[in-house]
Amino acid sequence: MVIYDKFEHKNLVLAGNVEEEYIVSFFDEPVNGISRNFSAVQDSLPVIMSDDQGNRWDIFGIAVSGPEKGEKLKPTHSFMGYFFSWGAFFPDLDIYDQLNENTPADRVDQAASWLVPVNEIVDGGPGRDGIPALNFPSYEELSAVQFMEDDDLVLGLNINGEIRAYPHKIFNYHEIINDTIQGKPIVISYCPLTGTGIWWESTSTGSLLTYGVSGLLYNSNLILYDRETDSKWAQMRLDCINGKYKGTRQLPQQMIQTTWKTWKKMYPHSKVLSVNTGYDRPYDVYPYGFYRTNLLLLFPVSPLDLRRPPKEIVHGIVVRDHAKIYRFLSFEGV
Repeated sequence: MVIYDKFEHKNLVLAGNVEEEYIVSFFDEPVNGISRNFSAVQDSLPVIMSDDQGNRWDIFGIAVSGPEKGEKLKPTHSFMGYFFSWGAFFPDLDIYDQLNENTPADRVDQAASWLVPVNEIVDGGPGRDGIPALNFPSYEELSAVQFMEDDDLVLGLNINGEIRAYPHKIFNYHEIINDTIQGKPIVISYCPLTGTGIWWESTSTGSLLTYGVSGLLYNSNLILYDRETDSKWAQMRLDCINGKYKGTRQLPQQMIQTTWKTWKKMYPHSKVLSVNTGYDRPYDVYPYGFYRTNLLLLFPVSPLDLRRPPKEIVHGIVVRDHAKIYRFLSFEGV
């Protein structure tokens, strides 16, 4: 189904499907002064929407047919993740289907050399690079992939027509991929503890940076470090919290999360990250036990928003320093 909304004075259009397990969002901007009216398209993946101008739009917001064929809707800065992590990083969080009546606790003063309280940064256990980033990822044709089950989750991106899928199964053991796609250096990070997958351009600071896993966590969320300056980057805060680039913001680029079953239907000819990583890891084994299905958190989170189950997977949109989340339930029966 399709949902229209307004957030931070921005008009939005969202499309989602409970059974296919995806939610995507775009800025709803008029063309030549004319607003489009979108409607959901069923059973035609990767096409998910059509409009009253005769266009059909795929999950990346690209018009695959119609008078605007080849044009692209402007994606929001958004990503999927567990609800508790959104509440922790954006304590004034809005929820689409519930009025926000809670006043979040104020954060403590920030230490001079860090943008977050140092006593809230914890050691995750493996140490720096104990979880090895992938620097030279290899890919295989989707038709050759044999290690995925239909309900396994993948992250997918489309950069200038280059479509690739990244299984959670592999990300659970590496968390960071430094890659170049269509000549664009990028870093993709996935934090298994918060369920958040994000990519940004590796040259966004003006210099090429390569990233590794610092071994540190903030609000149970991955802290990356760049090897060039040893600056620390908080994934969900979307900024550098310590080092040369302290205060530098990153903008999350469009990435789709859905099931392997849905991805296969949409992009059967896409490239898929290969398990031939150069590391001997049991990619078929989830390394965090029952973490995905229980209510327990492994590390401290503050504040802890209790308005929703902590590990409900939600789609969140970030505009400046504010966020709003959308639940799969919002796309049921409308």
